Amino acid sequence: MKVALVGAGKRGLLHLQAYRACREVEIVGVCDLVRERAEALASGFSARPYTMLSDMLTKEKIDIVSICTAGAEGGSHHFAPMHLCHEAGKHVLCETPLSNHLVEAQEMVQRAQERGLYLGMAFCQRFSPLAQKAREWIMEGRLGQLLLVNAAVWADVPQDRTEWHHLRAHHSESFDLLRYFCGEVVKAHSFCNRSFQKGCTEERTTWSNLQVNLLFNSGVVGHLTASCDGNPRLEESRFEVMGTQGRLVLQNYGESLCFYPREGDEVQIFSKALRVEAQEQAIYNRVRRFVTQVYQGVPLRELEANGEDALAAQEILEAISASWEGDSIQEITL
Repeated sequence: MKVALVGAGKRGLLHLQAYRACREVEIVGVCDLVRERAEALASGFSARPYTMLSDMLTKEKIDIVSICTAGAEGGSHHFAPMHLCHEAGKHVLCETPLSNHLVEAQEMVQRAQERGLYLGMAFCQRFSPLAQKAREWIMEGRLGQLLLVNAAVWADVPQDRTEWHHLRAHHSESFDLLRYFCGEVVKAHSFCNRSFQKGCTEERTTWSNLQVNLLFNSGVVGHLTASCDGNPRLEESRFEVMGTQGRLVLQNYGESLCFYPREGDEVQIFSKALRVEAQEQAIYNRVRRFVTQVYQGVPLRELEANGEDALAAQEILEAISASWEGDSIQEITL
């Protein structure tokens, strides 16, 4: 299968490294608005550089395009390239979030479905080996009936591009992982605050600290604490799921996983790898799975981490911002 990349930044590099490890994949093109960036990245993968996506789509035979452009809140530069890819009949693996506008996200998903094209999301956390082990425990009933989920995500992110930059740019994937473990969210309620900018007394633009309460369709109640004013060096993330028969804790994006039984003292501990290695493995697993499912021709709705999952995560993000701005509990329509 022939693949190409749009957006020659850090995430684009990680996508290409993952594709290169897939034996049945050939990387044919790299597109970026900055020619020097496209040329530098393309040269490392024996691909041809482009500055115009339309040229790359016309001149190259391509099956899959990875869209790793950025933009405000991480997703505002996805709509235009995805439109061109869909018009050209290409399958897309998109970085998160899908968009920072819900209407645009809905249109992208609908267009892919109407054209019979795969739209996959780089929700890489759910593809880490230990996140999949945690999901296996949940599905086989090892935790019993699920009751609670608590998550905490710490980051030190100085960017203050928009009021909701922290939420939209960084937590689409957090809520995807919560959905992966506990199902659909039906209500959300949030509180937020801002810290001061580093080195001065002015408040940050973005809501840099979030406390989010969630109700799942299954009856599970949950919570997310998130900060971009934190120190992630010791603990970057923690996802804890509790049921009637036990509790699991997944730390640092798949670095470690523990199971604590409700009865007995035998704690089961898995330590997969160093944090960076765990993250790299998750990205490779996600790309590998997308390539495999496209090659196998699975039904569109059976594609793992698909556009519908992206929409569900974005609906939660929109509910959180509306909750804080309106001082209300927001219902999410399934």
